[in-house]
Amino acid sequence: MIDEKFSLTQPTWMSFIGKWGESKQGHPLVYHLIDSAAVADLLWQRAFTDGSRQRFGRWLGLNPIDCGRLFAFWTSLHDFGKATPSFQSKHPGTQAVLEKAGFDFPVFSFSDARHHSLLSQWILLDFKQEIGIQPEGIFNQFRYAIGGHHGTFHVLEDSEQSLARLANLGGQRWKEERQKLFIALYNLLAPPSPNLLRFSQTDRNAFFNLLTGFFVAADWVASQDLCFPYEKPRYLLSDYWVLSQKRAEAAMTRAGWFGWKPDSERKSFKELFGFGAYPLQEIIVKAIENLVDPFLMIIEAPTGCGKTEAALTVADKIIEREKLRGCYIAMPTQATSNQMFNRTCNFLKIRFPDQRVNLQLVHGNALLSEDFQEMRLTAVEDDDLDTTGNVNAMDWFLPRKRTFLAPFGVGTVDQAFFSVLRTKHSFLRLFGLHQKVVIFDEVHAYDVYMMEIFNRLLAWLRAVGSPVILLSATLPEQTRLTLLRAYQREAMIGSSQAAYPRLSINDGRCIRTQSLGKYPDRVIHLERINRDPMMLIGVLKNRLSQGGCAAIICNTVERAQQVYKILEDDGSFKSDGVYLLHSRMPYCWRESVEHSILKQFGKPDSPQTKIRRGVVVATQIIEQSLDLDFDLLISDLAPVDLIIQRIGRLQRHSNHSWSPVRPSGLKEPLCVICQPDTTSENGLPEFEKDVFVYDQAILQRTLFTLLPYDAICLPADSDRLINTVYSEDELPHCSEEQMAAIRSLYKSMVKKQGEESAAAINRMVGDVDDASALGDQSVYLKEDDESVGRDAQALTRNNVLPSVQLVCFEKKGETFYLLDNRAACNLEKPPRGKQLKHALRSIVTTSNPRVVKHFIAQPHLKVWKKIPALRSAHPIVFEDGICEIEKGLTLRLEERIGLLIE
Repeated sequence: MIDEKFSLTQPTWMSFIGKWGESKQGHPLVYHLIDSAAVADLLWQRAFTDGSRQRFGRWLGLNPIDCGRLFAFWTSLHDFGKATPSFQSKHPGTQAVLEKAGFDFPVFSFSDARHHSLLSQWILLDFKQEIGIQPEGIFNQFRYAIGGHHGTFHVLEDSEQSLARLANLGGQRWKEERQKLFIALYNLLAPPSPNLLRFSQTDRNAFFNLLTGFFVAADWVASQDLCFPYEKPRYLLSDYWVLSQKRAEAAMTRAGWFGWKPDSERKSFKELFGFGAYPLQEIIVKAIENLVDPFLMIIEAPTGCGKTEAALTVADKIIEREKLRGCYIAMPTQATSNQMFNRTCNFLKIRFPDQRVNLQLVHGNALLSEDFQEMRLTAVEDDDLDTTGNVNAMDWFLPRKRTFLAPFGVGTVDQAFFSVLRTKHSFLRLFGLHQKVVIFDEVHAYDVYMMEIFNRLLAWLRAVGSPVILLSATLPEQTRLTLLRAYQREAMIGSSQAAYPRLSINDGRCIRTQSLGKYPDRVIHLERINRDPMMLIGVLKNRLSQGGCAAIICNTVERAQQVYKILEDDGSFKSDGVYLLHSRMPYCWRESVEHSILKQFGKPDSPQTKIRRGVVVATQIIEQSLDLDFDLLISDLAPVDLIIQRIGRLQRHSNHSWSPVRPSGLKEPLCVICQPDTTSENGLPEFEKDVFVYDQAILQRTLFTLLPYDAICLPADSDRLINTVYSEDELPHCSEEQMAAIRSLYKSMVKKQGEESAAAINRMVGDVDDASALGDQSVYLKEDDESVGRDAQALTRNNVLPSVQLVCFEKKGETFYLLDNRAACNLEKPPRGKQLKHALRSIVTTSNPRVVKHFIAQPHLKVWKKIPALRSAHPIVFEDGICEIEKGLTLRLEERIGLLIE
């Protein structure tokens, strides 16, 4: 037992300062360490669930109570690096006091100064025996976890034995006072002695990443000056501990850390969704009855069959049974995230009517969502759910590095990818995802680069105890097996094949696949036309002569704009409504179009008596997750799995009492495919700019695979079509010359995919089973920072061209008006409040190389640099909708068409 007796005079270490404000009034270091311990204690007791506490307890071989005490004490050690001349010299008043007390302050250059987080890591070597972590290798990883609390691990710097190290840490007097400070905290917090830790390599990596995330979360809460006001060193430590516990509870209650627990009364499927479970959904839910360990579940089924409801039900049952921490739903795009956010919100309102649930929208433009804004809550003032509603988005969790700390979230898959990319605080995101069910939708949309990151993420999620559910309409067989193995490589393969639709599970021991039963097939009639936009007019006039609605899905923005303008000039469908939707629209205009399309062509909420009318021209935005239904589909030729996905928007809601009324000429589903009729020298069709969007080898194989079909049967034909396209098999309707050319294209594609995989691997943290997983992060990548080279960016997608964000202004006379709400704005002042919101809603993004090159060469506005959301954006001023940014390059902005580049 360590013994320490306080003298009647104040200990010298009470003079160490922990933080201070502009007035230079400070907060004693020991009080900040106690504050962080108090927060850690509450994090453990009330923010963690039983499942999390039990998992950490198993790792440490301690009961939950002792484990919590140990975590609180460990957290209090995080800022010991501030008890050094390197840090104390930053506060002149404190330095003067300490110099009088006999502390040395070595003089060293700025380049020799080391961050206090690294100093904490070094100092812990002096307390190795007292901390008691064995063996030595695990003790070192504990030190790395302490040193990582500012977002980066200091593994390479740890062995530095220079004069700078001695100068930063100070001499013997400093060492003695740190020892006394350590003893005081040890006696106050009374931690248990840790057992001899016998981790597997995987568990070791998982544990210390999560522990670092725990330290960061506790430190961030304890660093809120309003909740933990600066104090003079006047309290005994035991008295301040009581005061700090009260402040920690008030701070965390107000921020919304508490309020939800996974122990409410279960509700039936019908109570949750308003209808009874389909047989397919019943099979999926029943499959989890005997699953205990974290598992990976892949649900492959046609669009519109209820995969989302099944996944939410599985997640809910597992969360309640295993006492997990919540759920994150990862979507492919911001648009699909916004729609899923609303569905999830409605689900949680019904599921937990008597609890306060914190639900976050997690993507770069979350603050632009009106639905999300309406749910925001700055602080929990009382428990009156009738006033605020039971589902809120608490403001403390809004910064993107904090959002995963909330129990529930919906956002883009990119945000989850950051937890395994070499970025600052990647482990904090992983900590936020641990012991949660993570649902990934539209997995088939990931390319090779994304799949490499995804495979690494799956392995880490398994290691931190997170069950995973993948949803996809279609997956190539090899892709499915790769994903199943990525979650747990040691699992034995039992059965990996079954008829579509199917359910595949890796429970950590065995991989098995089963059919979800016979799903009703639909016959989809196919017709083909060339890519001439004028051909579309004839098809629409013919097929919609008796009314009806159609979607035209184009592969590029330029083609979508071209098709829309031709339709608009023709005027035949003006009275029915013609809509254009693509990514090169300012958010305020795009949001309005999205709402109109969803309202007119979304899932009906009551029986229909009239034929719907209208035409939607869009890019790939509408092919994923959006619940839209059209009588007729016209699509540019795309990879076969995406063609099948697009067909999921064709007569999606049929055979229900509320199904849309179909026109007489479109009683059966018809997909018209636009494909090139020009050929190159090797006899292959030319796909023009589409080859910058999709691999040409896959486009060619799709074209020749579908060539003999005037109808396909879905889902019966899905497997055969997909596996044929994504293979090297001979294509019977190709000439020898064409087949040779396709083989060459395929070979080039494989080489490119290898390069894509390598690019992803170079950006990722180490494998969860790797001994150097914490030590291979010598260079950290930048998030959302286009000022650095591409190799230094933490790219979640590698096929996205460099782009710029432009904040659109209209100039009238001498006044500048933001596009959204026509709000007047002074470019010499930073926008705040509502004006900032209007600025964000006025952003349009373009990847046109000439436009990007022009704006990257321009300096950013100084007044925007302190606003994270506008830091990398550029203002662009239009007069009468026109802006000539340089000779021969004009940008035109039209509300119905978006940004045109001439």
